[in-house]
Amino acid sequence: MPEESTQNIKDNKVVLGIRSEHVSVSDGALRGQARIIEPLGDASLVYFEFGEEEELVAKVSPELRISPGDQLMFSLQASHCHLFDQSDGHRLN
Repeated sequence: MPEESTQNIKDNKVVLGIRSEHVSVSDGALRGQARIIEPLGDASLVYFEFGEEEELVAKVSPELRISPGDQLMFSLQASHCHLFDQSDGHRLN
């Protein structure tokens, strides 16, 4: 993320907020494991875990064949990431 977006963080614990359409399942630098696939017709929502306890949702093409348990590589569109103070929910960027 751009440095100006993270200046207010300091030592706070933060929560990352991003919409599912801004998460790309691809050859990204991040890895997760698919847990639930929810077909919507024109798209599918893929719920997956990464890290120790983190969860994320990606909106993908229904033509992308993903099954629960699959390992996924993904990336986040940094310009659409929002950081929130975990203690009070205040947006930091």
